[in-house]
Amino acid sequence: MVVLGSHPREAVLRELITALIGAPQRVDDVWVWDVRAVVG
Repeated sequence: MVVLGSHPREAVLRELITALIGAPQRVDDVWVWDVRAVVG
């Protein structure tokens, strides 16, 4: 899992990670990327 919490550059980081590994899910107050398919 890759998890992104509150950060001053959150939008930029979310866009970058999404471009690299795919769409995230919003879980409570963090963004989560399931990377099992990417690294498996």
